Amino acid sequence: MGSRAVPAPIRYSWAIDKRKATLLKDGKEHLVLEEEKRGRSTFTYRNARYTLQNEGFWNPRTIIEANGEQVLQLKRHFLGSKATIEFADATKYQCKVRNAPLVKLIFENAQGEPILSYRLDAALRPRTVLEVNNGKLPGDHLVLLLVLGFHAFKGVVKENDDSDLIVMVA
Repeated sequence: MGSRAVPAPIRYSWAIDKRKATLLKDGKEHLVLEEEKRGRSTFTYRNARYTLQNEGFWNPRTIIEANGEQVLQLKRHFLGSKATIEFADATKYQCKVRNAPLVKLIFENAQGEPILSYRLDAALRPRTVLEVNNGKLPGDHLVLLLVLGFHAFKGVVKENDDSDLIVMVA
């Protein structure tokens, strides 16, 4: 019986510079998220121009559009710490926020298995940790969830990180 080589995990991280955040994949630039105005950002990925924005007050949601067409929508529940994410292809994910003991944003698939999370870690000093648990998602879902999570968590990142890099743990 031969042994099979296990591929090395892909490492994602964010480099932050004022109104721009660069998603790095294995240390190389993957995309640049540019904050245009409060609640609205843009980025280019695979020859498509994406817009990310928050909408609504009583029915708040975050929408990502590619070249003017909606590709995903995050709908927040009026009360509670949960949200539903639906892609244009009808794939659904869940989003949860936990605040004890420190804040954590978790994305899960329909079976409740974690896909990725952003969390605040204060073991030595406050820093944000990005954990990617499942990189095998259809199409560009993982990249769009990484962007959506950063957009939702960026206030925590800017408030607590001394460095400009979010650390990823495989």
